[in-house]
Amino acid sequence: MSRSSSGPLPPFSPSLSSATPPRGSSQLPALLANFSYILDIAAFAIILPGIAASLNIGADQALLLFAAYGASLSATLLLGGLLIDRSSLKLIFLAGLSIYTAAAALIAVAPTFELVLLLRAAQGVGAGIFSPCVPLIIAACARHGSARGLTMWGVWSGIFAALSPLAIVLATSHAGADWRLAWLVVPTTSLIAIAIGLNLRADAKISGSSGPPATGAPAYYMFAYVFLSYGVTSWFIYNIPLRAAVLYGLDDIGSATFSTLLWLTFSLTCLAMARSVHLSMLHGYLLLSAALLVAGTALFFVTPWCALFVGAAMALANMPTTEIILANARRGAFGLSASFDIVCARLGGALLVVLVPAEFPGMTIAMMAISATLAALALMSWKSGTRTAPATLSG
Repeated sequence: MSRSSSGPLPPFSPSLSSATPPRGSSQLPALLANFSYILDIAAFAIILPGIAASLNIGADQALLLFAAYGASLSATLLLGGLLIDRSSLKLIFLAGLSIYTAAAALIAVAPTFELVLLLRAAQGVGAGIFSPCVPLIIAACARHGSARGLTMWGVWSGIFAALSPLAIVLATSHAGADWRLAWLVVPTTSLIAIAIGLNLRADAKISGSSGPPATGAPAYYMFAYVFLSYGVTSWFIYNIPLRAAVLYGLDDIGSATFSTLLWLTFSLTCLAMARSVHLSMLHGYLLLSAALLVAGTALFFVTPWCALFVGAAMALANMPTTEIILANARRGAFGLSASFDIVCARLGGALLVVLVPAEFPGMTIAMMAISATLAALALMSWKSGTRTAPATLSG
């Protein structure tokens, strides 16, 4: 069904088969798996100095542990999406999560750098396989529609990401906790997700409607939007704490506090969106996100409170991009679409963090130009119209 330029955007509307009514509790294994995934992102940078000290390695080798995970995750994301479209959603979710959990648990007892590096790569493979399952399970099991389900996913993700960095800094700084003890939270959370996930329907898989495949034009604009938007927000997520001492005179606790405020702002913005989801406003949310990134860029060299603008901008882009991408996914390609969404985010984050150093004289101009491009992409996606190919979680 085509969308007129003045009408609302038809939602991506997954549902469960009549044999199993939708229940919010079905989202729990996906939420827990996602929490473990986020905890790795939020916490690994904080515990990395402790890992380097215990393994007696330098900073360059320590960064390889971060790179190995990201590279293997990105390399296997599309494989994960293809497997989802051709196999049981439960099987792929649990298989990927099991690899991720086993590798993460072994990292805590690995005695050498080489073994930790290998395990980090294996952990990334598992994450690449299970992570595309998460938005599909959450959207399919949402009680009040996929847009609200995806937005509430953002709320809980932001809360978890907000609390974990500060908690780990406080634990390692004042309670004398070893990094290995802090790290065990990652595999423990994902192990609980596996245990609960065993109750997912064994024959569940994502399939398209019987109608014609959807047009992909709006989704293509959204893939570009995700690449740039996640790139900019990742740049801030890394550079605000990295430059906290020099730019703002903050210590580690102060730096972690503003990282926490960024994620809390993300959660609160998601919560505000979830309380009143207006599908006709999805592209408006994306335009507002671009404007907030302009404000965050303007304030970066002045105050760490720029984190509030970045957190809100990230939230405003999170649900709408996923909703639009899934709404325009071609029949039988929902897993692949979810995977490519994550690939764009990961690549955008990695490239902009590396290619746009904070000391770069034209950094502000570059960020402003990217924000303007984001606004243009949102407008082009809106003008291009939307077709829907609703997905079902079927047996």
